[in-house]
Amino acid sequence: WASSSQDGPPGATDTSSLVSWGATQHLGAFMNSTTTIPSDVIDPMVALRLQLTQLEAQIDALKPDFFDACAAQEVDQFQHQQAVIYRRLTPGKWDYPSDLIEQEQRLKQQKRQFQETHEPVAGREVIWSIKLAP
Repeated sequence: WASSSQDGPPGATDTSSLVSWGATQHLGAFMNSTTTIPSDVIDPMVALRLQLTQLEAQIDALKPDFFDACAAQEVDQFQHQQAVIYRRLTPGKWDYPSDLIEQEQRLKQQKRQFQETHEPVAGREVIWSIKLAP
């Protein structure tokens, strides 16, 4: 999760940002509180991540039928009472010629060398991630 500098929660469809926003908003309160026990914050965050994982699995299972139902509408965009649903293409893939691939590899190497000798101009924020146990 990247930390968010927004004043309010992002759109409801961006769940990972919503969790991040909430964590960012409550971090200051937690850091200034002497009565908050770390597990009072960590336990609910882990529980939310578990719920998110379960929701993502449900969404993935429903996607094929959802795509079929949307295609049956025979339009590129339609209004649902809680959303606008629209068709879009995923990014394309190309088979580049070898000389172009070599140029790209050289550029990546130059970027790595540059990164080793220069500081980033943005990023490098301290964040905490949760990797759920199997």
